[in-house]
Amino acid sequence: MTTIVIFGYPGAGKSWAVSNYLQGKMAVRKRIGLVDYHDLGEVAVMGIYDGSKFQGTDRLSMAVSTDFARFLETMKTEGKQYVIGEGDRINNLVFLRAAIALSSTIRVKCDPKDYETLRLQRAQRNHQFPQSFLKATGSKVDKHFYDTTLTSDQLLVYLNQL
Repeated sequence: MTTIVIFGYPGAGKSWAVSNYLQGKMAVRKRIGLVDYHDLGEVAVMGIYDGSKFQGTDRLSMAVSTDFARFLETMKTEGKQYVIGEGDRINNLVFLRAAIALSSTIRVKCDPKDYETLRLQRAQRNHQFPQSFLKATGSKVDKHFYDTTLTSDQLLVYLNQL
């Protein structure tokens, strides 16, 4: 099993790419503990993607980390080839330790490459974030080593190749 962990600044396009990846696929929404996910057979996508303004793991409980190991263990037992997760809820040591212990892990940074593009993407989605949130989230994103950095469009292509 491979866990694809997607990080990025708020409004970078992480949820957009994963939401578009799910479109047209026969996904079944399921839940293990506090982890909601979309089951695609050999692929599980963490989070709730239903067209809401904020999607993905942002829609999961703030206490979701208590169930990460159980979720990943179940995915491994079920024979999933890929688990996809994106966003701030998985940007913590509890999730990363579980993912590294139970799977091979690919860390992807979703990055629009420049601040102006990021600003435009936030405006297009009418995302308004407090500066304190942007600073805190940005610091968490910047502390990682990444296997690859992709724009949201490139990320969608990458996911569709799984």
